[in-house]
Amino acid sequence: MKEGLETSGLEVYGGVNAPYIWLKTPNDISSWRFFEQMLYEANVVGTPGVGFGPSGEGYIRLTAFGKHEDCVEAIKRIRNWHEIKVKNINILLFNSSSTILY
Repeated sequence: MKEGLETSGLEVYGGVNAPYIWLKTPNDISSWRFFEQMLYEANVVGTPGVGFGPSGEGYIRLTAFGKHEDCVEAIKRIRNWHEIKVKNINILLFNSSSTILY
C-alpha cells in the first residue's frame, strides 16, 4: 500500500511491519475535508487524523486490515483520483498564468 501511494507522489508514513499508513493531506487540506473528498470522489474510506488528537491534523489513516483485493482496489482508486486532481490543478495554474500574462 505504501509503495503504491508513494509512486503517485503522495507523502506517506508508517506501513512498515504495521497495518496502518498515515497519508499526508496535500496542500494543507484539513483531515476532515480530505476525508470527505476521498470518500465522495474516490469512494475510499479512511480515518481523519484529527480524531487521534491535534497532531493527527493534516493526515488520513488508512489500514491494511481487510481483504488484500480490497486494499489493492483502494490504492488504485486513490492513485487515479490523486492523478486527476493534480492534472486539474496544473490546468488551473496554467490557465491562471496565461490569464495573468495576457
